[in-house]
Amino acid sequence: MDLRGAEIESRDLPEALVSAAKRWVAGTPLSIQVEASCPDLDLPSDLAQNILRIAQEAVTNSMKHAGAHTIWVTLASGEGGLRLRVKDDGNGFESRQVFDMAGGHFGILGMGERARRFGGKFKIDSRPGAGTEIEVTVPIEAGDFDVNQPRVIS
Repeated sequence: MDLRGAEIESRDLPEALVSAAKRWVAGTPLSIQVEASCPDLDLPSDLAQNILRIAQEAVTNSMKHAGAHTIWVTLASGEGGLRLRVKDDGNGFESRQVFDMAGGHFGILGMGERARRFGGKFKIDSRPGAGTEIEVTVPIEAGDFDVNQPRVIS
């Protein structure tokens, strides 16, 4: 049920992200900074829900594994796309290891799958001692979404 939270049902994505992010780090010593600038963005609820869950997974990973003090979350739209960035000032890691399924890193794999489901791209940048940044970009050009026409993504 947590994956189908009510945050997005009564708010747009930027409002839901700001509200949820505060809740995700509540009771921890972490500082979270959220900037969401998506004026007049009307996304399908499925896309908004998936972007919110990608952000949640990235923040959760930072909380569990990074030893971070601050997490920055940025959501912006423009140039036909929606971009989500989640960056921390934590320990970082060798990013080539995270795509090894034997290591049990299914959260990172899931973030990529969610992005690709909407024709998007997922990038992760991390180095030991230099923190981690994930970036998801999803195309949202005019006419991209028609609820009456299923979208086929190859």
